[in-house]
Amino acid sequence: MTPSDIRQYLRERGQASLADLAARFDSDPEMVRGVIAHWIRKGKVTEIGGGDCGKSCCACGTTASTAYRWQEQDTPTIPLHATTGTGCGGH
Repeated sequence: MTPSDIRQYLRERGQASLADLAARFDSDPEMVRGVIAHWIRKGKVTEIGGGDCGKSCCACGTTASTAYRWQEQDTPTIPLHATTGTGCGGH
């Protein structure tokens, strides 16, 4: 498993859980996190989720609920703000 392998997989799928990535590349989840950290530092991947799975068995840890999303460079992020009033500038 290389950073390029992870890049290709996330680009094709858009997003994937840590458990999915570990299974796909037959790797320990901590090894996958290390490779993902490379792409997070470069601003190409964001972590989504990360909470517990909602069950009380404690068997999955955070592997099942942590997911990562590939961020395309040419896709701008536009913040959405509620506006009040009418006309230009809310006047």
